[in-house]
Amino acid sequence: MKTNFLSKLGLVKKQEKLKDEDPLVLNFITPSYPLVKLSQEHKGQAYYLFFLISKSELPRLLTTLDIRDSSQCHKKLLINFSLYEDFSGYVVSLTCNEKSIIESILNLKLSPPLPHHSFPDIDPNNYGSLQGNLDLWFSHFWSTYWLSLSEAEKDKVQLTNDWEEFTELRF
Repeated sequence: MKTNFLSKLGLVKKQEKLKDEDPLVLNFITPSYPLVKLSQEHKGQAYYLFFLISKSELPRLLTTLDIRDSSQCHKKLLINFSLYEDFSGYVVSLTCNEKSIIESILNLKLSPPLPHHSFPDIDPNNYGSLQGNLDLWFSHFWSTYWLSLSEAEKDKVQLTNDWEEFTELRF
């Protein structure tokens, strides 16, 4: 008879099986930053956000999520919340099934660090094609953020001349 040793010790958390229900509706303002998607892992029954924020914006995000420490997040509403430091900011991955939390995050008007902060040692004029970290940063974070801005908001972003040209060439 096979037994799951780790489960018996309580080291593996058994995931609840989701019922086959209708997926949630994506009726947020688009384009938005962060971009809101439906979680494929949760059969469209949860929202998924993957985004980059400046270090100075982390307290605002944690306050909105009502997180004082890692054990105190909306336990029934947040399915997954993780962050790690990269690109001179924090990369956030969040899965949630509560629309009001997503709306609160969108209302924060979060932004990623400026390109010259994320890549201080890179000359953007030397990059024709994007690969590696620069591609990840541009495809998932910067382009999503840039496309969510109005023309007036774009004018207020303080890009260096090189990074402004880099961004303009790709849109």
